[in-house]
Amino acid sequence: MNGVVPVNQPLLDGNEKRYLAECIDTGWISSEGPFVTRLEREFAARVGMDSSRFSRCLRGRFEFAPHERQRIAEALDYPAEWLFLTPEPPARKTSAGLIHAHT
Repeated sequence: MNGVVPVNQPLLDGNEKRYLAECIDTGWISSEGPFVTRLEREFAARVGMDSSRFSRCLRGRFEFAPHERQRIAEALDYPAEWLFLTPEPPARKTSAGLIHAHT
């Protein structure tokens, strides 16, 4: 490869064609469906989280707590600051004052 890393060259050497055909044949070509559910469930188990909480966090309904962010970063072998915009969830303002999302 002469030191060149092909960043836009897909690696399709497994079941990708079968999986894509299944998505098209079943009509699940969105951000939902059995493959998304399976990914969420298996990844949640890998980082030790409840799959329903993990799914809600991914969909933006809840924030990942700092310790959850760290486990996700470790599972992906990336620094947490590369994966999340802030090191911890932003504080939310309520009538009682500021609270953190993970409390």
